[in-house]
Amino acid sequence: MKNYQVIIGTFLVLFTTQIKSFAQKGQNNALLRKWEMIEMHIEGSTISEEMLERQRQSSVKTVMEFRSGGVCYLYIYTQKGRILKKNKWQLSEDQGKLTIQPEEGPAQSFDIVKISSKKMTLSIKDGNDTQLFTYRSVKE
Repeated sequence: MKNYQVIIGTFLVLFTTQIKSFAQKGQNNALLRKWEMIEMHIEGSTISEEMLERQRQSSVKTVMEFRSGGVCYLYIYTQKGRILKKNKWQLSEDQGKLTIQPEEGPAQSFDIVKISSKKMTLSIKDGNDTQLFTYRSVKE
């Protein structure tokens, strides 16, 4: 009977470890792509997808690209051209936080509200206000 319990216990430990490993790889895989901002909520105001679409038609948009190895590029497109900023990114051990470290300045840690291969929502506390940023994956 004890051997049976040891076998079941070992199986459960291995199974739990594998599930956690697959979940972490899933978060990483979902993140590794280009993301275009489609909505944001700041200080009680919402900049909707429609408003951002009008800006995109005027060649104004923000795109983040997450690559393996912890590299993240921020592309800011304006009517005057493109600004490129190279950053580093890291997921927390529990996969619930995304930290972005710019080459200059302090790191920012975002809570991952939702992430899939098509859509991502991040939040960050700013004083008493919670800011939300929603992105959709893009192919360029």
